[in-house]
Amino acid sequence: MSGHRVKREFSDMGYRMTRQRAAILEVLSGTPGHLTADQVYQRVRRKCPGTNLTTVYRNLGLMTQEGLIGKVNFGDDRSRFESNRGHHHHLVCLKCGRVLEISECPVHLEERLLKAVGFNLIRHQFEAFGYCEDCGGGSAG
Repeated sequence: MSGHRVKREFSDMGYRMTRQRAAILEVLSGTPGHLTADQVYQRVRRKCPGTNLTTVYRNLGLMTQEGLIGKVNFGDDRSRFESNRGHHHHLVCLKCGRVLEISECPVHLEERLLKAVGFNLIRHQFEAFGYCEDCGGGSAG
């Protein structure tokens, strides 16, 4: 989703588009990958020097809650944020920390099971942990 479109959606939800909020969205949309709140804060401060960490945390939480950005945890108890670049999931290497994004969705494969138990799925998140090819993922071991 483009940064301008996200900003417009945020405004359409009734929120003011402050300089700090715009900077957060620009940082996330302009960065491939996944940033911690501190990394977002450091980059936002370059654009808006008066921004404090609390403001960044509060707005990341609000934007995540509203579905404008994605929040993931790769098993190290550190939330990371990303722009919503379409539906995707993550494969995380336990050795080197490399994150691979995959577009195939395992939940879509199980929709019939969800219907069978009468569960109305609203959203989901999927991170799989293992070893990348460089760290031994190709071995049968």
